[in-house]
Amino acid sequence: MRVIGIISVRQLETGVGTILILTSVALNIVFRAAYFDHVVALTMGAEYFLIAGHQVTPKIGRALDLSIMQNLCLAHYRIILDYFGCRPFDATTVAFAKSEIAILAPVQHQPKQILIEIIQILSREKIEVPSYNILADLIITAISQHKHTLSKIIHHGLNEKQRNKLDALLEKENDNTTTEGWHYRLTLLKRPSQSTSPTKIRTNLADLETLQTLYLDLKPVISQLNLSYEFTKYYAYSVIKSQIPQVSRRAADDRLLHLIAFVAYQTF
Repeated sequence: MRVIGIISVRQLETGVGTILILTSVALNIVFRAAYFDHVVALTMGAEYFLIAGHQVTPKIGRALDLSIMQNLCLAHYRIILDYFGCRPFDATTVAFAKSEIAILAPVQHQPKQILIEIIQILSREKIEVPSYNILADLIITAISQHKHTLSKIIHHGLNEKQRNKLDALLEKENDNTTTEGWHYRLTLLKRPSQSTSPTKIRTNLADLETLQTLYLDLKPVISQLNLSYEFTKYYAYSVIKSQIPQVSRRAADDRLLHLIAFVAYQTF
């Protein structure tokens, strides 16, 4: 018989019998166990696991009707929630979780951190923590909605002249300061020279002026995007670490969003 990483067994006395609360490390959830004729039947999907005392034993005893098992599990599930003073993860608390995730999505670019924070919020509010898949779906939906909102701002906020200025950063131009000749304009703006020679200093000042001019032109759109520092840094570093063709191959609105974040990050 398969055992799913059970690490703790606690007894909870209720008005309808004794419930064994089993915690699994692998799934990080509390299984709901129903008391029945001195044998606890634990359900997971379509499988039955029978537990006598604290020992997991092979499947034994008489077959339990599935509907009876489901009703017993539901009844004990509610008793356990009431005992610990927790609210179920129902329509009301789902709406609460969605609103909290929607707040986290624009300021935290790492889904893992959003997951950790929403679990902490649910625990603090004494709300049942659902399975990973449920929370992951809510987080993915919130992130997708946030990206869609940013794309709409880019699509409607930039005029043709601004788009051309940003795309011009991905074009090559002649660099007279080196013997190598042609460079992508964006490459020259990525890493300012650390040299103290007058020529390099003038080049750095010219690049900074280019960035500031772009920033002031794009400031209304940047204000609408309202990117957090973490998101600005994330998009900017994506441009800095990527090769120019990789940036160029992004979808139009996504490419322009990355370039705007790069301009904002490099300017300040």
